[in-house]
Amino acid sequence: IWTQQSVNLSAYAGKQIIVRFDYVSANDTPDKGIAIDNITIPEIGFKDDAESGIQGWTLNGWQQIDNVVPQRYIVQYAQIIGNAPATSRVQRLIGPTDTATSGTWPFTLNANDTLLLAISAINDSTDIPATFGLSAQLTGTPAPDSTTESTAEATPESTP
Repeated sequence: IWTQQSVNLSAYAGKQIIVRFDYVSANDTPDKGIAIDNITIPEIGFKDDAESGIQGWTLNGWQQIDNVVPQRYIVQYAQIIGNAPATSRVQRLIGPTDTATSGTWPFTLNANDTLLLAISAINDSTDIPATFGLSAQLTGTPAPDSTTESTAEATPESTP
C-alpha cells in the first residue's frame, strides 16, 4: 500500500540539512520492510523517482530494487540406494553461484530406492519467504526389483 507523506522543511530554508530515512522493526516480527519512491524537494529542484539510479544520495543499509528481491537457490538431491547406504549419493543440481534458475533432471530409481530433493533459498538481503515451484513426472510402473525413471523440473519464483 502506497501512502503519500510530506514534511515541511521551511524552517530550514537557506540552511544545509541532511534528510534521512530510517526504518525500524522488531527482530521477532516478520516484516517486508518499506519502499520509498518519488522523493521531491521542489524548492531546490530535487527530484528522485528511484527508478533512474541514485540521484545525489547514499544507500547506507538500503537496497535499490525493482519491486522484486533477487533470489538464488541451492537445489541438491540425495539418492539412497536400497539397503546399501554406502553406494548412496548426494549431488548439487543448482549451486549458490549458478545462474540457472530452472532445470530438468532425470533420475533412475529402483523399487527400494529413496530420492530426497533439498531446495534452499539463499539471500542475505531479505527475510521475506521465498517460493519455489517444483513438479515431478514419474514414468514406468513401480514393482519389486524394477526400475522407474523420474524427472523433476524445478522453477524458482521471486517474491516481491
